[in-house]
Amino acid sequence: MGLAKYLNELPNGSSFQQGLGHPGDDSSKTSAFANAFATAGHTWSASLCAEKFPSSTMTNGAAFGDPCCTWKKGGTPDFTVTAFTTSPTKATTKTASSSMGNVCCGTGNSEMLARQELLKEGNEFKKKSAFLGVLSRTDNVYLQLNPSATRLVWRQTPGPSSSEEIPIYRIGKVCTMGRLDLVILGQNGQKLLELTASTTSVRDLWVQTLEELYLPGQSEQNEEDAKNLNEKMEKQQEKQNEQYWKDRTQELEKRRLDAEERKKKIGVIGMKYTAQAMAKR
Repeated sequence: MGLAKYLNELPNGSSFQQGLGHPGDDSSKTSAFANAFATAGHTWSASLCAEKFPSSTMTNGAAFGDPCCTWKKGGTPDFTVTAFTTSPTKATTKTASSSMGNVCCGTGNSEMLARQELLKEGNEFKKKSAFLGVLSRTDNVYLQLNPSATRLVWRQTPGPSSSEEIPIYRIGKVCTMGRLDLVILGQNGQKLLELTASTTSVRDLWVQTLEELYLPGQSEQNEEDAKNLNEKMEKQQEKQNEQYWKDRTQELEKRRLDAEERKKKIGVIGMKYTAQAMAKR
């Protein structure tokens, strides 16, 4: 069976898993699907699935939700296989040409790819950290999405070349604060990162793209973690409301002061012309 056939039709989920690099595979049972891609010079990259399910022996592609696993050709991501639906005899899927991994097919796919590419290039942020649990400090960091779009990686600038990272699957919520801030919470409500972007557009880009990456994994969240996350989100919403009214009050006060300053200038100019007019009489 040729490669073209498998672009639109895959064998049953159980045989699809065998020989493609997922945990628990028996490499001697390589499926015809895998053979077809291997013949075409492709290799299976299962880093995302292995990371999300380190002890998994799942055999049904649909069980991963939207796994977005990537086939690579010559070491370069070539296209994505995703969106599985299973029947007793076969699993169907769509494939999308791409230069990136960990993406989902369907409407808006190209836009999602473009956003992920921008995050992989990275941006500068100010990272807020607690010091001794009380005082806060701010560090300049460079934040990026890793090449497989499975981790957030950042390093201090200027500073040592070593970096820190957070797996995407640990993210439970990304909250906005004011015009430039974003807070990344873990699935259990723990604060993972608190950042300030250089512009609102940069902040919003990261929020949108991270939501597209972490939301598919929300179904794995247990009840206790979900409860903790909801409580943390409520507190975060209160902070966001406080910040909004603080910013709004400052904005109104600035407008009032600007208006008074303009009135003073107009008054001075008016007095000048009045004096000139009286002098000419």
